[in-house]
Amino acid sequence: GARYYLGWGYRGKKNYAKGIENFKKFMTLANGRDDVQADQLGHANRGIALMLYEQKKYAEAMPYLEKLLASDRNDKQIQWSVASAAMQLKNDAKAAKHLAEVIRLDPNMDAAYYYSGMIALRAQDIPKARTHLEKFLQLKPADRRSGSVHGLLCPLTYNADDHDAANGSSRFDDDGA
Repeated sequence: GARYYLGWGYRGKKNYAKGIENFKKFMTLANGRDDVQADQLGHANRGIALMLYEQKKYAEAMPYLEKLLASDRNDKQIQWSVASAAMQLKNDAKAAKHLAEVIRLDPNMDAAYYYSGMIALRAQDIPKARTHLEKFLQLKPADRRSGSVHGLLCPLTYNADDHDAANGSSRFDDDGA
């Protein structure tokens, strides 16, 4: 049991190597023991996952994060961590899937809309990109990324034919004006 508490203590001091070492040792020693509660094993796994993630060791963190999601897919922090790690690992499909879950869990999380919109844009899914980037702007209009998002949205939303039709003219009218 002491290794469990040492893991959290070292995490609190940001000594991630020692924290991970103690959590892993705890999990090894606790395996198959009846006196160890399942929630402690889950929390140790979470500690390892988050410490690896915070060190930007995304590939190492992924199996621990996925194990956490297998037990609770409604954990927004872990869904976000998987999405972020997947983006860092250049796995847009996985990132998009988990960003959709983050949006389902928290429809007001502006960053999820931003990244989902950017991934959709790379995939050339223009309707989804436009919808998510517009939602991002609604939620966070003064964000430092807002100017570039407006710049991205302009060519996605502007249709000259629709604009001209609304004004009762044609782009091809030549009346000398």
